[in-house]
Order: sequence, then structure tokens, then C-alpha cells
Amino acid sequence: MSPVGLLRNNAGCWKAGPGFQELADLLMVETEFLAEELGRGISTSKGGERKRISVVGPGAEERFVSFLPLPEGGDLKGVTYAVWEETEAAIQEQTLRRERDRFEALIDLSPEGFTIFDAGGVIVYESPTNQRLHGHYGQSLVGHSLFEFIHPDDLPIVQAQFGQLVAQPWAVDSAVVRWRHAEGHWIHFEGTVINLLEEPRIRGLINNFRDIGPRLQIEEVLREAKDKAELSQRIQRRFLTNLTHELRTPFTLIQQPLADLQEMAPPDLANHPHWGIIERNVARLDGLLSELIDLSYLELAEMPLQVSSINLTLWLKRWGEEVAEEMRKKKLRWRWEVKPVEEVFLDVRKMAKVVLNLFSNAIKFSPVKGLITVRLKQDPGVAGRGEGSLILEIEDEGKGVPPEERERVFERFYQVGGGIGRPVEGMGIGLALVRELVDLHGGEIVCLEGAGGGALLRLILPLGSAHFQPEDILVGESSLDKGGMELGLRLGKAAFPSVTKKEVIEEENGREEDLRPTLLLVEDNYDMRAFLVSHLVKRFRVIEKDSGEAALAYLDRGETPALLLLDVMMPGLDGFSVCREVRKTWPPDILPVVLLSAKSAHYDRLEGLRSGANDYLGKPFLIKELLNRLETLLPPPKRSSKGDHPFLEKFRQLVLTHLTDPSFTMAWLARRMGMSLRSLQRMSQETCGKSPGEMVNEYRLEAARGMLLEGSPETISEVAYAVGLSPNYFIRLFRSETGLTPAEFRFREGNGEWRERRDET
Repeated sequence: MSPVGLLRNNAGCWKAGPGFQELADLLMVETEFLAEELGRGISTSKGGERKRISVVGPGAEERFVSFLPLPEGGDLKGVTYAVWEETEAAIQEQTLRRERDRFEALIDLSPEGFTIFDAGGVIVYESPTNQRLHGHYGQSLVGHSLFEFIHPDDLPIVQAQFGQLVAQPWAVDSAVVRWRHAEGHWIHFEGTVINLLEEPRIRGLINNFRDIGPRLQIEEVLREAKDKAELSQRIQRRFLTNLTHELRTPFTLIQQPLADLQEMAPPDLANHPHWGIIERNVARLDGLLSELIDLSYLELAEMPLQVSSINLTLWLKRWGEEVAEEMRKKKLRWRWEVKPVEEVFLDVRKMAKVVLNLFSNAIKFSPVKGLITVRLKQDPGVAGRGEGSLILEIEDEGKGVPPEERERVFERFYQVGGGIGRPVEGMGIGLALVRELVDLHGGEIVCLEGAGGGALLRLILPLGSAHFQPEDILVGESSLDKGGMELGLRLGKAAFPSVTKKEVIEEENGREEDLRPTLLLVEDNYDMRAFLVSHLVKRFRVIEKDSGEAALAYLDRGETPALLLLDVMMPGLDGFSVCREVRKTWPPDILPVVLLSAKSAHYDRLEGLRSGANDYLGKPFLIKELLNRLETLLPPPKRSSKGDHPFLEKFRQLVLTHLTDPSFTMAWLARRMGMSLRSLQRMSQETCGKSPGEMVNEYRLEAARGMLLEGSPETISEVAYAVGLSPNYFIRLFRSETGLTPAEFRFREGNGEWRERRDET
């Protein structure tokens, strides 16, 4: 709208020029009201400058009017003003100001830095956050060129990028540069710049940047870690190669010479049980070494596959035939639910280790006379998603695996119910290796609960060969792979311990003369137990138990052996727990305990001794050393019944406090002593060389002497009844022990002339 005139004369009167009424109508106010408002604004104006005022009429929105004094001229007496309606321009300015304020507020609150440059690279705005990033105070950089702060080595590249940005409106580019900090050092910024020179609200280039120094440090650490990991991998690879050579060479030089010696030995020595023990345990070491090396190579991703097709149904049945002997030893039964399946592509030698571990676990965890179920079926899968899969399930009737541990059984070195009291012996390697080998075949394995509460291991393998690399497949190969079977059976010698011939041991242990002290041997490893018994039977009558629970059950029946030889690491109750239970009833000098364990660190020994053991012997050990330690713990063959032995003290106390008890018998006394009558007889012989009856009579006479000396009771008959004997038997027994009648004893002791004497006849 063109300006309209407004005249104020010297008398202060206002006169509206042409178009003023039109302006008032546009603003929806009265002409007089508009003139009055303008007059008020003009009266406060300094003059000479265009000024804007707001006008709000009755019931109307806010509108804006500006005015400007004009040079005096003509015949008009007074001041002439040009007046404009500027509502739209004022609203646009307000909107722009609010947007700029909002933009600056967002920038001020951002943790990242913001800078605005003009087309020449001069800084026109710095957000408050920037000081935290580069150390320069507030707006101190405004007016400076950004190129003043760029590292000289980065400057040419930055200048070139900046020039390209300026030439392209709305273009965006990013760069990492070194910026000079206020303290003088260089910091790394990563910035993104957008060209908004043509945006009227900005009219500049906005740089959004962040300090990436910490990130670069992390990246450097990661690079160093990667380099070290690669170096470690190379070292590990060399170590595995050397380990394979350095350990398997001695194994060969042990195994074969032993086989040669067995062939050269006379028949009686060639059939000695120790040969079987040696062969199985060398195979066990070899198997453990193989599993550890296989896991290490799998970790390095350096175990190639050699895949061929195989009739898995027939292969599994042959495996069942090979382990049938181990099944018979535990009186286990098979249930085969095997359906014919297509030929499967496998690395047979690696899958032999998988099948061996699954069968081995099922046999180890199954109870005697249990059932092992093998299921094999084919799942056609979903159309268009491969050739389906094969499912192999092996289920036992053992205790099963708790739900929270079913996934962890496949972790390396993890054992269900871990610790020294684990359910079965092992290292927790087998199932970890199984999962790695199954993964290598593109399959999966899970542990579930069987129908009878035992463990069910389900193996799922994809059918066909599309999931293998072409170089992994042996073209034209399709067989049962005798080598793979032989490898598995060789490793199986370690997994399935055979029964050692025990005729000689049983003959030694069951001989009639029972003068040897009894030793209770508790060892879960069959070979170790048989080996120990073969040496111990020459000196001890050995009672064998394969678990801590079985040992405590034997002791609870009232049996008290002369010695207890305990393995520490056993299924169920470990040796430490058994020892603590034993000490609740038998003190160390009544039942000495010797612990055997491969855990031979000083803290293991201390724990063993704190549990109540008399001695602790680490494996490996020499039999001579073990026998010497056991011999030193044996009680002397005979000791006086008047000694301070805890057994004798308890025995004496029971006798003296129950002299007149009508229920007092040897059987009653044995029960109160916490042992069987036979153990009571053996213990009394070992401690003082007398029978329990002889000891009871000795304590009765001891009590009678005190009564005779005190003179109460008065008569001999009363004294006899007071110690639980008839008068006639009491007199005969007293005379046989002292050579005097009770009356003579009282008379002589009373005169100071009595002395104990034996009948010399």
C-alpha cells in the first residue's frame, strides 16, 4: 500500500491526507482512533527515523503501522508524516525471529558443536557448547576465519572442500580435521557442513561437529588388540603343532613298548590286570588330548571338513554292536526306533567323535538295568527351504539335567552339578566338542528332558550337501569309513572302562585268617580302585566302595574299619564331605582318614586337613609312600584298658554308669558305642588286646575295689550286686584277678598291708 499523508500543524491539530480513511478501514479502526494512536506514537518519536507502532481496534487483531516525518515544504504550516500499513511484514519478521531464537536454543542445548560461516569462511556464530569442545571462550572466534584454526597438513583439503560447498547451494559434505585447541594442542573434529547461503533465515554454512578423539583412541586400542589377537593366533597355532608332536610322540613311545613287553612276557604276567589299566589310561590321555586339540583348532577355524555320503542307519547300528559289551556290564538295554533315511553327507571321522560322546554320556548316566533309546528319523522340512533334515535322539533314564543347566552343558569345561562332588567324573569337554563339530556340519544339538525324566540329546543335521563348501566334499566317496570307526573305538577305550580281572585280588581279600586290619577304600574310578586294591590286600583286609554315599551307609551299619582311604573328587558326596560326616561320630584316633586327590595345591591340602583328615596325599603317588603313611596311622596292636584312649574312656563311662542296668549286654553296649558287636570286639582287641567282656569285668572290679575301700555298701553281697554280679561269681572273679577274696582285700587294705598279687599256681 502506498503511504498516505498526515499533517500536524503548529497548533497541534491533525489533518488527514488523501487515503487516510482507506487506511483506517483496512485496519478496521476509526479514523479518529487511528489518528490518535499515530499522534501518540509520533509524540514519542525522536524524529527523522521510520517508526512502527501496533494498533488494536475494538474487536480486531493486532495490526502494525509505520510512519516517517517528511521534509517541510510548500505552504503547509507544520510537520507532514508519511504513513504505511506493515502488518504482513511485521508478522514475517516476528516469525523469523522466533525461528532463529528456537534454532539457537536447540544449538545451545546440544552436546555437539555448531558454527555458522559466511561464504568466505568467516565465523559469524559460535554455540556455547563449542567452548567445552575447543576451549575458546564464548563468541571470541566470531569474525575470525575458520582456516586460522585448521592444522597446516589438513588445510589444503579443507579449503578445496569448502570451495566446492560454497559453489553448490544446499550441498552437504563431511570431513575429519585437526583443530587447534585454545591451549595450543590439536584435537580431532568430525564435522558435517551444509550450505544454507540461500536460506534467508540463515544466510550461511552450518557446521555440526563433535570431538572424536576418544573414538579414535578406542579404534587404536582395537587395532592393537586385533594385531595382538592375530599374533596370539599364530603363536597358538604353532603351540598346537608343537604340542601334538611333543605329547603324541611320547604316547607312542609308551604305548608300543608296553605292547611289545606284554607280548614278550610269560603268560602269567601277560594276562596281569595292570596291562589293561595301562592301555585304557594311555588311551584316555590320548583321547583327552585329541579333544583339547580339536577344540583349539575349531576356535581357530582351522578344522577343514572331509565330507562324504554315508548310510547313517547302518553306521549307527554298527556303533550299537561295538558298545554292546559296555551295555552288558551295566545290564543296560537298547531300544532302537530307527527309520530308514536318505544317505547323509558327513565328515565321518568327526561325526564318530560326536556319536561316541553321545553314547558314552548315555551309558555313564544311565542307572544299572536302565534303558537307552536311539531314535532316527527324517524331517522333510518346508518346501523351498532345503532338502529337509535328519533328527537323531539319544535318551537315557538317568537323573536328567536341570532346566537351567541344559544350555550350559555344551559350554567348555562345564559340568552338571559342577565341583568336586559332580555326578560323574570328566572334564566337561565332550559335549562342548560335540556342539562345535555339529555346528561345523550346519546342524544343531539341544538337551531336553526325556519321557522318563532322564536326558534327551537331540541332534539335527541338514540333508543334502548344499550347505557345505564344494572343496569340503570328497567326490565319489560313499562308505562306512572304517578309519572313522577305528578312530572312535580307539577313543572309546577311554570312555568305557573295562572290568579288570579280580580273581587274584578276591582270593587275597577273602582269605580266612582275619588278622589284617580292615581298610575301607572309597574311589569312584574303577581302574584306580582295582590298582590300589591289588597292592593293599597284602597288608589290609580291603572293603571297596565306589561313592561317598556307599561308604557312609557301610559305616552307619556299625562297621568301624581301622583306616579309611578316601578319594576327594567323586560323584555325589566328595571326599571332604564324607570326612566331615565321619568326624561327627569317629574321632581321628579311632578312625584315621587319608585323602587321595589330584588336587594337590596347598589350599586343597589345608581344606582336606580342616575337614578332619589325618593325612593328604596328592596324585600321582608311589605305592610305597602310601603304604608307609597308612602304617603310621594304624593304632598299636595292644594297649592297656586303663589308657586315655577316647574309645576306652567312652567304654569305661558306659560300663560304670550302667553297672546295675538289667538291659546291659554286649549288644546294648555296642549300639551305645555306635558300632556293630563285631566292630566292638575288633576295636577292643586293637586298643588294649582284650575282649569287650574282659574289659567290662575289669571295670566292674575297679568299681568294686572303690566300694570295698570306702566300706559302703557294708556286705560283700551288696558290693557284688552294686557292680552287677552275683555274689558267688563276684568272689571267684575278684580272686582270679587279685589273688584275694573281697573280704581279704578289705582287711589288708584297711590295715595298710594289702598288695595286689596273682595266684602263682
